Amino acid sequence: MILDAACWGGAIDLGIQGIQIAAGTRENINWAQVGGVAVAGAVFGGMGLLSPSFTVSTTSFMKNLPTYLGKAGWAGLTGIASSGTGMLATDLFEGGGIDYSGEDYLKIMGTAGAFSFGLSFAGSMYDYASWDRFSNTDKMAKIQNKFGSNVKYDPTTNYSGYYNPGSSDVYLGPDALNKGKGYAFSSARHELKHFTDYQKYLAGNLKVPTRRGFVNHFEIRAYKMEMRYNRVTSGNYLDYINYIKNNHGYKGFGTFLPNPFMYYNTIF
Repeated sequence: MILDAACWGGAIDLGIQGIQIAAGTRENINWAQVGGVAVAGAVFGGMGLLSPSFTVSTTSFMKNLPTYLGKAGWAGLTGIASSGTGMLATDLFEGGGIDYSGEDYLKIMGTAGAFSFGLSFAGSMYDYASWDRFSNTDKMAKIQNKFGSNVKYDPTTNYSGYYNPGSSDVYLGPDALNKGKGYAFSSARHELKHFTDYQKYLAGNLKVPTRRGFVNHFEIRAYKMEMRYNRVTSGNYLDYINYIKNNHGYKGFGTFLPNPFMYYNTIF
């Protein structure tokens, strides 16, 4: 995640400078600026990994407000840290010293923090207006519109979702619907992955490794799909890894490595 953020930040800045050169508004590539943006991106990615959990679990706006403000505050802090680090890196790469004044740092970092805070809070308001205020019936209608009518609602289950082998339907519970649109959609994909994998298993196109139990194998495949589809952004990366490790194991893969990225690359 850190490397992705660094590479994308540097690549985007390089592309912008290339456009400016083509338009005649710039003469040469400023590689120090590219490096500074890449470092800022790395900081942004790193802070994403440290991000606290900001799960929305209620349809009440006022009860959600502390979560929205906390999420926006973290976004603001990330904007401040990444912009300041980017400026410092640019200074050091370009001339080996700090050229910006303290006032410049405060002005740019403050602007970045305020913009990040506002963007995050606006995004939360959009999520609330477009998902959290809906009834569970309306939420299921939207889920079925996207994934199909074989995704059903079970108001009695304590699970986010489940699939019974042999059934043509998958089920979501209140927990899946009340943690935000992204969580609900991810839960639907997870259970539908079980359904499609079971069809492959019946057709002889999916084998369960001898080192792994039937349920564990299906769960690992579903969580693997979730992680890749969701790009395991923010702090949910370690949540996924630890949940799979603690609940479904990895026989044959050795011990849990201290570096989660190494572990992810090893098992997947």
